[in-house]
Amino acid sequence: MFFSTFFVTLVMTLILLYGNLTKNDEIILTSFSHSPALTVELCLLLLPYCLSIGLPFGFCLAFLIFIGRAVSSNEILAVQTLGISRIVFFWPVLLSALLVSVVTLHSTLEWGPKNRAEFDILSNRVLWNNLDSLLDSEGEIEFDFGGEMEDESKDSLNSLLSSNEKINKITLSVVEVLPHEWINLRITLFDDKGIALAFLNAKRANANNFMEDGQLKLDLQEVDFEPAVFDSSKIKKEATFVSFKRWKRPLVFALPLSKVNENIKRMGFFELLTHYDSLEDEFKKKDCSFHLNKNLAHGLSPFFLIFLLFPLSLEKKYDEFIKNLSLGILVIFIYFTLGNFTSHFPKQVGLGSWCCWLPNGICLILGLGMLAVTSDHK
Repeated sequence: MFFSTFFVTLVMTLILLYGNLTKNDEIILTSFSHSPALTVELCLLLLPYCLSIGLPFGFCLAFLIFIGRAVSSNEILAVQTLGISRIVFFWPVLLSALLVSVVTLHSTLEWGPKNRAEFDILSNRVLWNNLDSLLDSEGEIEFDFGGEMEDESKDSLNSLLSSNEKINKITLSVVEVLPHEWINLRITLFDDKGIALAFLNAKRANANNFMEDGQLKLDLQEVDFEPAVFDSSKIKKEATFVSFKRWKRPLVFALPLSKVNENIKRMGFFELLTHYDSLEDEFKKKDCSFHLNKNLAHGLSPFFLIFLLFPLSLEKKYDEFIKNLSLGILVIFIYFTLGNFTSHFPKQVGLGSWCCWLPNGICLILGLGMLAVTSDHK
C-alpha cells in the first residue's frame, strides 16, 4: 500500500503543480528567460502546497485500490473463514491514515503557506526585474510614498512642494523601456485624496533594479517639473515650470515585492496563532479563526475519510474492483466538494468556523455506524 500511496500521490501532486504553473505561466516563462534554475526554484516552492492537497487524495485512492484488490480476490473472505473479524483490518489502516494526516497537517499549516509566501516574493521579484512587460500590462507602476521610498528621495521630492502639501503615493509611466534606460518617463505625485500635486517629466532615466535588494533606482536626466494647476482645495495655483539638466541624486524606490506579513494564507501555524492573539478587530479574529479551522479540518481529512471508506469498500455489493474504486472516488469527490463549500459559504453568511468540520463529522458518524454493523456481522 505504501508504494501505491507514493505513486498516486506523486501523480496527483504533479497534476496540481501543472495547474498552478499554468495559472502563473507569465512568471514561469519570465523566470526561465532569466535562469532555468530560478524556474526550478519556483516549482519547488509550489510543491508543498500541491502536496497538501495531493496527499489526502493519493492516500485514499491508494487505499481503495489496495482494499479493492483484496476484496475482489477473496482475500478478505479467506481471512473471515478463519474466524477473524473484518474489523481487525481497520486498526492498521486507521494508524496509517493518522500518520498521513500528520504529514498533511504539516504541509497545510506550516510547510505549504510559508513556501507559498516565498513563491509570491520570488515571483514578484521576477516580474519587477522584467519591468517592460509589467509596464505593458499595467500601464503604470504605483508606489506608496510612505513605505516604498528612500528617505533622501522623499526629501528631494518634498522640497518641490509647499509645506501644506503632503505626498501620499507616486505613479510612474513610461513611453519606451530600453535595457537600463527609460525614455519619456512621467512621475505623478498624489496626496492622500488621490489628487495630483505635481508632475516630473524626464526625457531619459537610467533605470537599475536589483533582484537581491528589491530596489529600483532612477537617475533622471533632462527633467521638467510642473505643479498641478489646482491644489487639494481646488484653488488655482500660480503656474511655475522648472527644468533640470539632471536630478542631483537617483530616486530610490523599494519594490513592493509582496506583503506576505498581512496575508494569513501565507502564515505558518505558530505565526498565525501569534497573529490571532495580537488582533483587536473581532472581524479579523473570526476570519483568522475560520482559516485556521479550515486548514486543520483539511489536514485531518485522511483520518476522518478512512472511517467511511473502510466499511464501504468491504460491502459485498461493491465487491468488484472497478465498482469499489468508482464508489470511493465518488465519496472523496463529494467530501472535498462539501469541504470547499463549507470553507467559503458559511463565512460569507456569518456562520461559525465549526462549519469547516462538517464533512469530517459526517464521515465519522456514518463510518462509526457502518463499522458497528460490520463488527456485529464480523
